[in-house]
Formats: sequence, structure tokens, C-alpha cells
Amino acid sequence: HSLKARITLLTLVIFLISIWSLAFYADRELRRDIRDLLGRQQFSAVFLLATEINEDLSTRVRALEQVASEFNAVMDARRSEALKALLHEQVVLNLFNGGAFFTNLDAQVVASVPIEYKSQELQQSEFKEVQDAIVEGKTMIGMPIMDKSLGTPVVRIATPIRDDAGRVHGALVGVINLAAPNFLDKFQKNQYAESGAYLLVDARNRIIVTSSDKPRQLEVLPPQGVNETMDRYIQGYEGVEVFTNPKGVEVMAAVSH
Repeated sequence: HSLKARITLLTLVIFLISIWSLAFYADRELRRDIRDLLGRQQFSAVFLLATEINEDLSTRVRALEQVASEFNAVMDARRSEALKALLHEQVVLNLFNGGAFFTNLDAQVVASVPIEYKSQELQQSEFKEVQDAIVEGKTMIGMPIMDKSLGTPVVRIATPIRDDAGRVHGALVGVINLAAPNFLDKFQKNQYAESGAYLLVDARNRIIVTSSDKPRQLEVLPPQGVNETMDRYIQGYEGVEVFTNPKGVEVMAAVSH
């Protein structure tokens, strides 16, 4: 109870509080610095991969449009076998591992390679990108769906076929089979670090096209309003954030469109 003991005890308490405060501050700053560093590295990796995927996709769109520009309304008068032969001759269509096919103005398959598409199996909802390409007169990329003829998930790209006067007379469609080796394999076969994963998302339809976490392929994301951060990403935001994903796990996510 002496004054000397009290001063010593007070000094020790002040010293311990200072050390604890400094440790807390250093820990918080260190965590923030590490998070910022990891975030920048993660975004750089995602940005480079997104750029590469975008270029691969653009290459396929250009190839399809180039082939379509070589055909016109004359194809309507040709037999199915002749049209198949024309498709086989187009080497650039090898970019589509699920094959390609012609449709008429009613979005019915006229000829296809390498498999035979049966028109009666094609529901309007399944061929929406073909109908949109014909109606809007421009190339359309469809949402990922299960293809009944292939029995696998696919993404289709449809581009209109015009006559010499510029009128649309059908469509040429390229099929990307997500279950077979394709240009997204570089994406699917790699995970980020030990516990991370890459997701390729169809923002318009809120569907995971493919993922290095295989079970999440074709997973439907929560509707708008459920996850504010995810909504921001889908609406066009690019960057890095820490948030709780639909599985209830806190994650650091980097997004590039």
C-alpha cells in the first residue's frame, strides 16, 4: 500500500496497456496490409484470365460471323447433306467443340455437324439465342443450358445469315460443349491458392457458366436483393471485397468483367 508500490503498479499497468494497444494496432494494420496485397494479386490474376477468356470468345464470334458472311439465301434451296458438307469444309468451325448447325428463319435446324439435331427436341426457351439473333440481326451468346442432343451443358453462339440485300434468312450457330475439352479448360482445371476457386458467371441470367469448383457448374445465384455485394458485382462493379458468399462462408472475391 506504499506510494512507491502504487506508482510502480500504475507504471506497469500503463506499460502493459501501451504494449497491448500497440500490438492491437500493429495486428490490425498488418491484416489490412496483407488483405490489400492479396487483393491486388488476386485481382491481377482474375483480370488477366478474364482478358484471355474474352479474347478467346471474341475469336469464336469473329470466326462464326466470317463463315456466316460466306452464305446467303441460296442455302435454303440446298439439301441437308449438301449443307452438312459446307459446314465440314469450314475449318474455323473446329473452334466449336460441340459442333455447328444452320437454322432457317423459324429457328429450325436445317443441317448440323457432327451430331444430328432433331428439330422436335428443340424448345423455344432452349434456342432463345437463335431467335434473338434472327430477330435482332446480330450475333447473340446464349445462356448456359443442358443440351438434349449432346446430353451436356453447353453455350451457343448464334449469328444471322443474310442475303445479298441484307435480309436475314436464318442463322449459323456454334456450340461450346462445357463438358468436353474446350478453351475454358485453363480456367476449370485450376483453383486459386489452396482453397479458392474461379467462377465464370453469366451476369444477365445469374448463372455460373463453369467453375474450377466443378459442382458449382450451372449453379443459379441468389436473386437480386439477397446479397448486396454480389448484386454490385453482377451490375458491373470490378474490384476486390470481403463478404459472405451464398454458402455462408466469408471470402475474399475479385471480379473482372
